Amino acid sequence: MHIEFAKLDEAQTETVGLIVARALDIFKRAGIKRDSVQIIMDIVATHAKCPLDLDILLTSPDSDFGHDILGIYDNMNRKTGELKNCFVPRCSKREE
Repeated sequence: MHIEFAKLDEAQTETVGLIVARALDIFKRAGIKRDSVQIIMDIVATHAKCPLDLDILLTSPDSDFGHDILGIYDNMNRKTGELKNCFVPRCSKREE
């Protein structure tokens, strides 16, 4: 088994970097240690299987941002790249 990662364009890559910086800042203020590389991998793997609106995630209120980042981090199956426990990020792009 391998994890599928989304292919990001330059703008998306920059946005993911800003998301990770925001997440690390929030974690640091809360006294939570997280690895930036793992956060990047989790976001990009999630984006491959459950497309995210990265701009909305970046600019969302702390409560929604924290819900999504912690939810992705805590529910990522790192063998398959799937989210466990029926977790769906609030910033996921909904199929219409």
